[in-house]
Amino acid sequence: MKLKFTTNKVSKLEKPTDGKNQIFYWDLDALGLSVRVTQNENRSYIFQGRVSTKSLRITVGDVNVWSLDDARKESRRLQQLCDQGIDPRSNKAEEGQKNGDYSQKKQNEKITFGLVFNEYVDTNKNLWSESHLNDHHQLVHRGGENKKRRTGLTIPVTIAALLDIPLVSITPDILVAWQTEEATTRPGRAALGFRLVRTCINWCQEHDLYSTLIDAKVHQAKRVRRSVPQLKPVKNSV
Repeated sequence: MKLKFTTNKVSKLEKPTDGKNQIFYWDLDALGLSVRVTQNENRSYIFQGRVSTKSLRITVGDVNVWSLDDARKESRRLQQLCDQGIDPRSNKAEEGQKNGDYSQKKQNEKITFGLVFNEYVDTNKNLWSESHLNDHHQLVHRGGENKKRRTGLTIPVTIAALLDIPLVSITPDILVAWQTEEATTRPGRAALGFRLVRTCINWCQEHDLYSTLIDAKVHQAKRVRRSVPQLKPVKNSV
């Protein structure tokens, strides 16, 4: 049945008779838009169209949720997609995938190197010597605390510069800039920090998620290795 929809008419459309489960009423103003009324008097806006030779039917939404104007706009949008040969159902799935990918990307960006490094240390600490564990704790110190023996505040230690960087954003350029900066004042700690970070990155490759967020070879680039201070062995005096 075709008629000119109004909000009042839509709310009063009669349920099906003769034992039918549903009945469709078609809008004269928006091509393909109908209202489906069930035996339970549930009313929903429905779009029906055709892509190439295939017909399709899409539920727009409940008439108590969608206004008539919005339902007509949505119907026209869906019809435009059909006119372009695009199946709105596939288009919606693609948009959902894009939104899902974007959401996952934002979640991944919250996984900082600091969070990963802490997990790495916590996972492996029982396998290390006390000295090796202390190196990991000391080199991530963020600074900003009162010095114990002198006035002033402590300064950030080597690995602290990487802690807030998303794991997915760690690149060879990031590592080069980090080592270049640290090597200017603390070459020994810069080299030690690199070794600890390198081992942590290698550990990430055993993790289901972290292995997808950082390149296993990110620390192997020649420019990265050249930026790490080459320490000369200390000669014992005779």
